[in-house]
Amino acid sequence: MGSTFNNTSVTFVGTARIDWAKITANSVTITAGGTDATSVVASLQTAFDGNFFHLDEVAATPGIDLIIDFINVTAFNWVQALDVYAGSASHAVAIQLYNWITTTWDTFNAAQDGQHDIATAGGYIMDNHSFFVPSDTNYIGTGGSAGQVRVHYYHTMSGTASHDLYIDVVALYQ
Repeated sequence: MGSTFNNTSVTFVGTARIDWAKITANSVTITAGGTDATSVVASLQTAFDGNFFHLDEVAATPGIDLIIDFINVTAFNWVQALDVYAGSASHAVAIQLYNWITTTWDTFNAAQDGQHDIATAGGYIMDNHSFFVPSDTNYIGTGGSAGQVRVHYYHTMSGTASHDLYIDVVALYQ
């Protein structure tokens, strides 16, 4: 026969809901791409505040290579990534996590030719490239890199100088 669901045990108050703890970015490393003078790590720490980390793509390979570092991380389940890649339909930026075990970058999502309405007067349009991480074991550093998590925006193909990446927030949640 069928099964019965007892909804009296489900609640959205108290301890039954997920009470996410936010971990903010500590620093950035830009290997390829240029930033405007207002692009600082603080721009990545708060969503929907109107402050963007702006990275110009460069006419080289890779066109964008940005690493966002987090420190003192003991666990995380979710990477929040709100951004817009103002490029073309044939270009994309991979969103990756550094795998400390395999010493490679694992791709979890990608940004491709999003909305270009960053500078509108009353607001902005961002793409949600957030993703869940079922097991964080390989993505939190150990030894000399203990507690470090690295998020990578990487444009593998040759870049175009007229393309831009705008990031509102990159944060980890546990």
